[in-house]
Amino acid sequence: MSSAGVLLVAMLAAGCALGPPPVTTLRIAYPYEMVTVDPHAHADMVTEAVLAAVYEGLVHFEPGLQVQPWLADSWTTPDDTTWILHIREGVRFHDGTMLEPADVVASISRARASKVMGHQLDDIDQLRVIDEVARTVEITTARPAPLLLTRLEAVAVVPRSFDPANPVGTGPYQWRAGSIQGPIQLQRWDGYWRGAPDFEEVTIRFVTILEELADLLHENELDVVASVTVSYFRDHEPQDDWRLVASPAVITTYLGLNVTQSPFDDLRVRKAIDLAIDRRQLVADIFPEGTARAARSLVPPEIFGYSPGHRLHDADPVRAREVLAEVALPTGTTLYLNHIERYAEVAESISASLIAVGLETETRVVSIEEFYRGLEEGTNQLFLFSWTFGVADASPFLDTIVHRRDSERGLGSFNGAGLSDPGLDVLIDEAAHEPRSAIRLERLQQTLAMLEAIAVYLPLYQPSTLALVHNGFVLEAFAGSVIRPQDVRRVYGR
Repeated sequence: MSSAGVLLVAMLAAGCALGPPPVTTLRIAYPYEMVTVDPHAHADMVTEAVLAAVYEGLVHFEPGLQVQPWLADSWTTPDDTTWILHIREGVRFHDGTMLEPADVVASISRARASKVMGHQLDDIDQLRVIDEVARTVEITTARPAPLLLTRLEAVAVVPRSFDPANPVGTGPYQWRAGSIQGPIQLQRWDGYWRGAPDFEEVTIRFVTILEELADLLHENELDVVASVTVSYFRDHEPQDDWRLVASPAVITTYLGLNVTQSPFDDLRVRKAIDLAIDRRQLVADIFPEGTARAARSLVPPEIFGYSPGHRLHDADPVRAREVLAEVALPTGTTLYLNHIERYAEVAESISASLIAVGLETETRVVSIEEFYRGLEEGTNQLFLFSWTFGVADASPFLDTIVHRRDSERGLGSFNGAGLSDPGLDVLIDEAAHEPRSAIRLERLQQTLAMLEAIAVYLPLYQPSTLALVHNGFVLEAFAGSVIRPQDVRRVYGR
């Protein structure tokens, strides 16, 4: 055999000894489509998870931890209404240009003009670059804004000449091709300031039909399913090379009651519904052990504003029937519970509990578009929804879900219950702008106690994020409710 032939045999033998070549592409599925590719024009968790691979914010937040420096590597607060941010050096956008303080000012200004997230930044009075060389940006607010840093986390930093049709950020992956309907292709950004990510490419699919998901898994077309329902896990035979990963997330699922519609305008009816629901039994019946806990308060214990004194009562169907007997609802009254597909089992459980105390209830599966339209227009009667506490503070939840609708300020945008209580609004506003932590906590606890008393949003359970992960891949700890591409790592040598 020639020397070249010997060399080839040796190389092949070495390759066999080392095993298959390393994985260079990540194939990930999400449960529904994106709503936009504009990072400043949405409040959607799947869209956020995908775009988080491309764009980054000034700071980074994880529940239970302090705000972490990111594109802003330090900051000072000379007084209650002034923030001075130092912009990190050596960061490049995907088009090769350097990140400058002027880009930060342009990005915040663009976000402030957004109908979706502008209200989060409406306390900003002035915004300017102090010194290009020193890389400092000054933000002044009209009044104290203790949550400003956490609100800035959601602001994607983009180039001054940004065009959302050409996604360019500073994240670990750069956009190569795709649309909001998918599929999407991302490419590793070798110039990433924190070091290049594991995969050369990421392919993203949006799989809304469970049968299609099962086929893709069977055909080995996916590596990670970023979010899966417990019903899917229970109804499909697990495969040896896949595992279910439950990651704790600070999420609460609620039953909303629209107080603008009869009979929910009667507090007694709302209290009876609350009494009818056995949260512990609901969790035990639906969720695998350790993947959810019954919610006993409006916000989880990890959230600033929580008080141990706000513990909700246990189920009492006997008392619920007694209360409803006092109301004497008209014969034939039917309650309609709207929900998206992933809450089907929960909706049936709630419906059974209400029927058991004499409230005829029908569940209705609606599309995501119809459901959100119902929240925005206040047309749902009963409705199931989840809130992800992306910030360990109750204020964003209260601003969005509880405050009366105020389109100019962007408050109450998802107040599907139609709640309008001036006293609550005053407390919500005071808490959001109180710089003294002890008084902020007192205001938030007072607000949540008032909200608990009127039984408009009933907390049900706090679920873990469930994902399916193929052998050879691992997940890093992640803070959100849906896995981001950069949360996935490969097992080297596979």
